[in-house]
Amino acid sequence: MNKRVLLVLGVLAIFVASTALSGCIGGNKTTPTTPGATATPGTTTPGTNTPSGALVPAVVSGNTITISGVKAESSDNQNSTSFDLEEGAYIVSYENKGSFGNILTATLETDDGSGMYIVSLWDTKGSDAMVVGGMMTPAGKYHLNVGNGGTYTVTITKPTSGDAAPVTLKGSKGESVAKAVNLNPGEVKISVKHDVGPTGTTSMSLYDLQGNTVASKWVSGSSSITDEDIGEITTAGTYIFSVSFSANTGGEATVSQ
Repeated sequence: MNKRVLLVLGVLAIFVASTALSGCIGGNKTTPTTPGATATPGTTTPGTNTPSGALVPAVVSGNTITISGVKAESSDNQNSTSFDLEEGAYIVSYENKGSFGNILTATLETDDGSGMYIVSLWDTKGSDAMVVGGMMTPAGKYHLNVGNGGTYTVTITKPTSGDAAPVTLKGSKGESVAKAVNLNPGEVKISVKHDVGPTGTTSMSLYDLQGNTVASKWVSGSSSITDEDIGEITTAGTYIFSVSFSANTGGEATVSQ
């Protein structure tokens, strides 16, 4: 956990720098004018260029929240309308095209400023697990804040089903991947294999939908390396498996029973 806290603090510092860069090309942060709203006057239609100060709609459908917007490089930071996130584990996915290098810098932030989750820091697409309920990401009302982006879509999903194990996730340098998996009671193993490359650290975790960690592992190495962790499934159901590869090397991670 100490490593994870240090990583988060480091990434937060980098995010501040990246937002400042966005400001250099015309991005000054704006905040939602109606915290807690699900729809407000002055929102924009998904797929159209968002006027400065307008809120991008957060569309809730079942267990999924979808936020789709279009941001010009020279415009201020964009914010979405607010939505509720209860305690538990979610899969956050994103994709962006057409901005400065196709990169997306975005965070999910609580309306009261008490918590923040980094969706993307200079990436173009990916997915990761988000655990709500704690110091960094308390339950409550959130909104998306986009510092740099083009045509982007961000989804937050509480999965209700997944693929049967074994499930293998593959990723390139610096990529994060998350997927829902159905597991049965008994022992569960998560394993990872790095590609040959420079030193780097990859993290992988398995969560239940309440946000509890079933198994996790941090893996470092300067060459092809494998490692694993063993957990115990007490209740059959859907779980979230996620892996974040280091900036220097990709590979694959597998959850199996």
